[in-house]
Amino acid sequence: MKPEQVTTRWLEALDVECKEVFGSVLYRIHRIGRRHKPTARRHRLLTLLRTLEACLLSGALMTDGQTLDIAELTATVRNCRRWYTDPAWPGIEKGLASADFFRHTTIMLGIAGHYADAPNHVGIHLESGKHSVPDLWLSGAGANPSIQRLHVEVKAPVALDRPSAPLSREDGEHVVVGAFRRSRHQLGKVEPGLLVIGGFNLQSTDVEALQKATQGHFLRFGGHKNIVGVVIFFARPQLDLIVHDASGNQVHQLSVPVYSHLVPNPDYQGSARVVET
Repeated sequence: MKPEQVTTRWLEALDVECKEVFGSVLYRIHRIGRRHKPTARRHRLLTLLRTLEACLLSGALMTDGQTLDIAELTATVRNCRRWYTDPAWPGIEKGLASADFFRHTTIMLGIAGHYADAPNHVGIHLESGKHSVPDLWLSGAGANPSIQRLHVEVKAPVALDRPSAPLSREDGEHVVVGAFRRSRHQLGKVEPGLLVIGGFNLQSTDVEALQKATQGHFLRFGGHKNIVGVVIFFARPQLDLIVHDASGNQVHQLSVPVYSHLVPNPDYQGSARVVET
């Protein structure tokens, strides 16, 4: 996402874009709400849209929490627009409408766009009933995507969603071991695979803890010869105060860069590779 100047007009345009992209998703959310008793968990998308509404009323981002919300909402709506016409969109929309799978779906779309820009051939797996399949497939730009496919499974642990304190070594190990355990059915032992562990607003110390935990996991357990490696993927919003014009008016500029850190598996024996930016 390119840097955006956060003005009232920009927030209004973001509101219009959200209504265009999320219209059918919000319809699904409200239908689910009518069928089921309310729970303590508020849907993440509704929370983000309420923050946008509050910022429109005030004309500015007032708190760090609001900044993170607007950044996440902006990245989400842009990623969704990118895949809006994809054949897999009905399944994507279903994931976005679910309070339990919203974060997973947004991170999946983020990593899909990241690898498509690298460039790689990227596709989102269509739903397959009760069968567990990886979230994505990809192959290098020079490869034949029908032959040399790498299957990608995405995990979005709650612990990596805006962590309020640096991840400890134990935290990192818990996240990595859990991600491997929950991906064993999707990645299996035959197809070449890639495990993506995604988060939001991670800091360098968090990434370091996850990288060390992943390296330790490969060394201790092995047996993942079909796994290329593990990617730590996240967005980290940045808000800067800049001079807007010659008269000295100031405005906030928001950017949401994404980061991808590949931890290679030393025991990988396949030929499929992923192109990183």
